[in-house]
Order: sequence, then structure tokens, then C-alpha cells
Amino acid sequence: MASSIGPHDVIATVHGTDANSALRTVDQIRAIPEVIHVESWIHLKVVKEEH
Repeated sequence: MASSIGPHDVIATVHGTDANSALRTVDQIRAIPEVIHVESWIHLKVVKEEH
């Protein structure tokens, strides 16, 4: 999770054992009253990742 400047206030990565478990987590975030908007996507393949 990271705070951000720009069109998104927070960016987070959600991992799950399958797509449904990840979706449940995203739905829990959406249910938080202070959360106004959630945008999500699925990476089909990670080509390169550096931290």
C-alpha cells in the first residue's frame, strides 16, 4: 500500500489464493464508509517488477 499524488490517493496490491478471494478483499475495502471510489484490475502476467 502506498499513498500517492495524482488521480489516486492510495494504491494497494491485493493477493489471494484465487480471483474470488481477492474480490472479497476488494469488496471489503469498498464497504468502508470513508472509501468513495475503488478502481481495480488484474495483472495477467508480471513481466518485470523491482522494489
